[in-house]
Amino acid sequence: MKKIVSSDLQPGMIIAESVSSLNGRQVLVPKGGVLTTKTISNIKKWDIPYVMIAGEVTSSLEVTSAGLDKKGLSAGLQLPKMLIEKSIDFSNTLDSSIAQVSELFENIRTNKSIDIKHFHKLSLRIFEHLIHPSEAVNRLLFTLPKNNSLAYHSVMIASLSGMLADWMELGSKDIKEIILSGLLHDVGKTQLPLQLFADKESILMNDEIIQTHVLLAFKLLKDTKVVSAEVLSAIAQHHEFMDGSGYPQQLSGEKIHIFARIIGVVNYISSIIEDCDSINPFMLLQSLKLEMFTKLDPGVCDVFTRRISDYLTNSSVILEDGRKAKIAFLPSINPIFPILKIDDEFIDMQKDKATKIVGMECIEKIG
Repeated sequence: MKKIVSSDLQPGMIIAESVSSLNGRQVLVPKGGVLTTKTISNIKKWDIPYVMIAGEVTSSLEVTSAGLDKKGLSAGLQLPKMLIEKSIDFSNTLDSSIAQVSELFENIRTNKSIDIKHFHKLSLRIFEHLIHPSEAVNRLLFTLPKNNSLAYHSVMIASLSGMLADWMELGSKDIKEIILSGLLHDVGKTQLPLQLFADKESILMNDEIIQTHVLLAFKLLKDTKVVSAEVLSAIAQHHEFMDGSGYPQQLSGEKIHIFARIIGVVNYISSIIEDCDSINPFMLLQSLKLEMFTKLDPGVCDVFTRRISDYLTNSSVILEDGRKAKIAFLPSINPIFPILKIDDEFIDMQKDKATKIVGMECIEKIG
């Protein structure tokens, strides 16, 4: 039994493990089924990166865990060569984008004006290198940042919002504009004194002043002819909530632009991650479920939770005692308590409250 990258699948191959759609509601190919041109097309449409194939099927794109370690990936993790290369490109794109955005923000802080063409170029580059769900999810969601700079936050929001928009099956033009909106959503903070963001206590004490960053961003961008009305709406409304409790206009429901609702969900997720000392992805999903019928758009949250739940099933997690476990089953109603598998032992976290997840076994550094 081998993992074969989806682009290398051939008609006649025999499936070793059933292949399901990402929402888990449809079996694309049952265990023991023989691949056809049509089933391969369905697998690719669902962005399934690889499939377990029975027998000795040779593929030029298969790699071993030893080769992956040279790329800085977690020991024992096996990925197709194509996915590794995309992961490297994506990670390098993130790192270079963070550096460029940091420089651009500093120029805006100094000059009190913005040259939008650089942000357009960055948004296109992020769009071109997005991979999903695969290793981008690990990098964006389950790897704690070494520093929580404004540039890091902006690139993370842009990238994850773009992925979420793609999961929602928005068009390429909309996805690119959402990425641009994510890069610029907090640009107004460059017009505020740095000492306001010195630490969490300072942020809390100066919350009302910091809220003005939305209007400051709008002022910087409103006369920029190459920024669409949709992007301006996303930036101006990304702190509005579905129940009308947000700011600056207390908009509610459908009055909030869909771009802003997408960025709002990602911004909420980011705020939880940034406050964590360790990441339990199931607590993250639970927190999102608690807000999806009040502050956040339930449709956007539903897409996100379903896709991330699909990704988490069969993934590996790190426990508080240092052991590694595989997610054997993830209850849809209460995802905070998955069933784990360690070797031949199953642990039901609903019953075993002493077992705690502190992170994902994922890519630590690529390249």
